[in-house]
Amino acid sequence: MELLRAIREKQYAAVEALYHLFSLFMALYREINSPTTDLSDDETRKGWLKRAIEAEAEVDALILRIGCEFAHASTTELEDLLGHLRQSVQLWRPTLKQGQKLPFSSSD
Repeated sequence: MELLRAIREKQYAAVEALYHLFSLFMALYREINSPTTDLSDDETRKGWLKRAIEAEAEVDALILRIGCEFAHASTTELEDLLGHLRQSVQLWRPTLKQGQKLPFSSSD
């Protein structure tokens, strides 16, 4: 019973980390897409790109954490959701490199 409780606590912590990271990503998204953000300036764009790369690395780590914490579940739905999360984050680098605002759409 203690083992199950410990596993469940780890899973809840991983999900809470996901929520927190999502809020940080949405804040970054809104800053980049703000009408006052000038993505035509190379130095400004490099700063945003650096922040996006750092956030992407956090997503990679969280995907690994969730994959480990929920390894016993091995559901296709979880794999699909984590895959879509990864794909949506990967779009940021090439979009910023091109000096474009970030899209907000489904990865399907």
